[in-house]
Amino acid sequence: GEIAMASAALARLVPTNKSPPTPSRPATMSAAAVGSKIWLSVSDEDAWVVATVIRGPQSGHVRLRRDDAPPGVDIEVERPEAEVAACSIVSDSEPTLAACEDIVGLGDVNFGAMLHSFRLRLEKDRIFTNIGPVLVVMNPYRPVDSCAPSTMLEMAKKTSASTDANDLPPHAHSSVARAYSSMVQGKHGTPQSVLVSGESGAGKTETIKLCMAALANISRSTGSTTEAALESGLLLEAFGNAMTVYNHNSSRFGKWCSLHFGADAKISSGVIQSYLLEQSRIVSAPSGERNYHIFYYMLAGMPEPLRSQLYLYDSPADYAYLR
Repeated sequence: GEIAMASAALARLVPTNKSPPTPSRPATMSAAAVGSKIWLSVSDEDAWVVATVIRGPQSGHVRLRRDDAPPGVDIEVERPEAEVAACSIVSDSEPTLAACEDIVGLGDVNFGAMLHSFRLRLEKDRIFTNIGPVLVVMNPYRPVDSCAPSTMLEMAKKTSASTDANDLPPHAHSSVARAYSSMVQGKHGTPQSVLVSGESGAGKTETIKLCMAALANISRSTGSTTEAALESGLLLEAFGNAMTVYNHNSSRFGKWCSLHFGADAKISSGVIQSYLLEQSRIVSAPSGERNYHIFYYMLAGMPEPLRSQLYLYDSPADYAYLR
């Protein structure tokens, strides 16, 4: 059996040749009517908010009150009537505002409702959310309990061959559990793939680590081969990761991780193939960014006798490529 994981700087949740579903709207309610609650697009950090119409159309404009706003931002706004009329209405009869585990379960699937659900979950450190078979991971930029090694081990203990992976909560563990289950099921098992994609700083590198750790836990794999597969990422990060304006540990390359399983359904071997390394960074890192970690590690950890023998300076600031 085999499970492959790929990481690349791509972000598409739905095929571009398909239009998103058009949200339904009650025939008896107008988005511009006083008292209507709508999903309103805003230019501040909230992006989309729930707003209530407090004054109907006057001179082609509608006045609304947001449910909340960042400090310094007016909570009441005016928008053109045509813009408000095109907004999706928040239905009180459906769980639109709930922090759903699966976005498919929202009563009205629209961009505003989706982002609001993600925001509610992130506020509670629930960084994993399903959209059907797709797992969306929000980078909290800090440690969270759901990703701790102890939590991952506990989840693995509760996951057996008879466990229906579809009943598991949204998590990287659950996604690879489904892949592992499909790979080992009787004579019908087939090789599986997990694609991890997103923009710079989205958390691809850490998610790959979670997936590989979960596979080792679920398959009860131990030994030097498993340890090498899990720890090889640290070596790759040293040579292929760098600090950027978006991320202090940004992978400047793509990688294909292939784990092979023996007849006992445990990890027997692994291959990690890197590609598209940003070689230009070695001689010209962009302003405000750094070169690859390995150069700084080398200067920081090298014993003084060896540094003197190689005629190296003490500080990265002494090198134009590392400033």
